[in-house]
Amino acid sequence: MTDQIPDTCTFDGCRWEIVSCEGNHCECMPTNDELGIKTVAPHTANWAGRINHFLVLGHQLYLAKIEVTLDTEQDTKPLERFRREVVTRYEPMQCFDAEGEQEVINEYRSDYIFFDDVAIPFTGSAKRGQSIKRKIENN
Repeated sequence: MTDQIPDTCTFDGCRWEIVSCEGNHCECMPTNDELGIKTVAPHTANWAGRINHFLVLGHQLYLAKIEVTLDTEQDTKPLERFRREVVTRYEPMQCFDAEGEQEVINEYRSDYIFFDDVAIPFTGSAKRGQSIKRKIENN
C-alpha cells in the first residue's frame, strides 16, 4: 500500500505532520458533502483527494485549510461558503527523445480552500511526526 500524504497541524509556531489519531477524529471531521465539494484522487498517495491542515488556537482545534484536487465539473465553479486560492507553478524541464533534446514547461497546480471558523470538536490524542518547518515566519 502506498504511504499517504499526511495531514498537518500547526501549534506553538511549528507545523507538524500528523502520524496517527485516536479518538473521535472520524466523526468530527467535516466530510466533502458537508463542505459542498467533490474531490478526486490525483494519485495513490492521496486517495481522498484532500490534505487537511489544522491549527490549534488556545485550546481549540480548527480546520484552517485543505489542499484539494477537485472533480472537473466543480473545478471552475466558485465555492459558496469558503475562500479558494489556486497556486500555479511552472517548471522548465529538459526532455530527451528520438528527435533530440527539447525544453518543455511542466505546470503544477495546487487548489486550497480556506476556512475562517471551522472548529473541530476533537477529543482524543494525536501523534505528531516530523516538524515541517522549525518556525513559521510572521511576515
